[in-house]
Amino acid sequence: MIPQTRKNLYTNIANLVVNIVVGIYYTPYLVNQLGLAAYGIIPLTLIVNQYISVLTGSLTSALSRFYTIYIQKENFAKASEVISTSLIAIFVLILFIVPFFIWLVIDLDLVFNIPKQLQQAAQLLFIFTGGSFFVSLISSSLNISLYAYNRLDLMNVITLTRIGFKFLLVIVFFESIEVNIIFVGLSNLCTELLVLILNIYFFLRQTKKKVKFGLSYFVRTTLVSILGMAVWTVIHQLGDVAIYRVDNIIVNQYWGTELSGALGAVSEFGVYVSLVVGVISSLFGPIILIAYSKQNHDEVQKLTMNDSLIVGVLSASIVGSLIGYSVPILEIWLGKEFVVYNSWLILKMLSLPFFSAAGIYAYVNRSWNKVKYPALFTVVLGVINIIGLILISEKSTIDTMSVIKLMLFFSVFIIIVQSYGVNAFFFNRIYPGNAGQIKFVFLKICISICVSICSSTILLKVYQPKNLVELVLVLSITILISVLISVLTLFSTQQRLFIFSIIK
Repeated sequence: MIPQTRKNLYTNIANLVVNIVVGIYYTPYLVNQLGLAAYGIIPLTLIVNQYISVLTGSLTSALSRFYTIYIQKENFAKASEVISTSLIAIFVLILFIVPFFIWLVIDLDLVFNIPKQLQQAAQLLFIFTGGSFFVSLISSSLNISLYAYNRLDLMNVITLTRIGFKFLLVIVFFESIEVNIIFVGLSNLCTELLVLILNIYFFLRQTKKKVKFGLSYFVRTTLVSILGMAVWTVIHQLGDVAIYRVDNIIVNQYWGTELSGALGAVSEFGVYVSLVVGVISSLFGPIILIAYSKQNHDEVQKLTMNDSLIVGVLSASIVGSLIGYSVPILEIWLGKEFVVYNSWLILKMLSLPFFSAAGIYAYVNRSWNKVKYPALFTVVLGVINIIGLILISEKSTIDTMSVIKLMLFFSVFIIIVQSYGVNAFFFNRIYPGNAGQIKFVFLKICISICVSICSSTILLKVYQPKNLVELVLVLSITILISVLISVLTLFSTQQRLFIFSIIK
């Protein structure tokens, strides 16, 4: 398992490097080429995709759980039933969503606050982005075969293709035809079609024709089992969207596309940071699910507690370092005019270490198909978040920038409670006796954030980076120092040896 985990880690790092390189240039490129008002429409399309993916992504999430268990038991007949039944269900669901999506595109101005001169382009952007999303759903269903075999390295090849090809196509369209948000959507659609071809190829190669799909493999009882988990996953993701994505919609409704565009650009950096921490956290999902499939529950508990600490503390080291350098990051990455949004960037990153550590607990809950009550708690917290943000927007008498800062601070609290608190609580319900360790992990994450912020703040006073190259170098050194301090002071000898066994 360790050699494959090492291979997964290295390709995760390659994936990360490409994400960082593209991220450094992609968002500023779009902002500079399109302008902040036009760019502000792009995050809105991603929000709509997020809401649609609540339905379809839940099916693929449930599919991963059932499919992996059958693959690990080498029950290929049942695996064929699972993937065929799920694909048919996804096609039906897409047909169900399309009329709603058409209505949204036609009446786009009723849902979002978009300038009149940009409405036609925005409609085409939504059409292309929606089409790319529907194609990606089919790709994701085939992609779970790689997940079941713990082949994250091949999944990373597909991800790298998606990232690089989308960026290159946007540049080609902008430079050779016209600078228009339409081509952002068209680039997404072309990229997803290429990714679908790759997923089909890897599926056929990985399964060696042992897993098949077709109408004859559709089984109603299998669909009921998958939907039984998927329904609660849908409810859970509805709560997630209400917590993680609603702030941009509210800002757009109250203050227009310019401020929602600024928040979208800052939020995009948070997405890139989550990709950084995902390099670590994504390694352990397949391993935990495989251990569960083999009924090795002692191993599941051991992996979960060790991995949640490793992921949380290392993520905290990275996030804390970035928080300390938030001002030069915004100034060099997007421009001096974005420095005023510094506090927004900090608040967007602050919850990420807790979210990353909570993801490990969530792997266990999904493995056990214990998703009902976490989903209900998430929906309740999502409703509280929406109500809270609206009340803050309407009742606050302070200036707009401070109102949005207060909104983001409120969401940070809700995110930490929902992600770490809820997932850890239900993990401890499955495996009682881990509450003390869970609290200890939380405390160590807090310590790591504080230490990293202090370290980066001190180093920033010693040397101020003047350009992008210097910023990347200084940040890399700062993060390395913070990680080393955390590993040496907060990890046990066994945990340090485990990390070394993966990277050596």
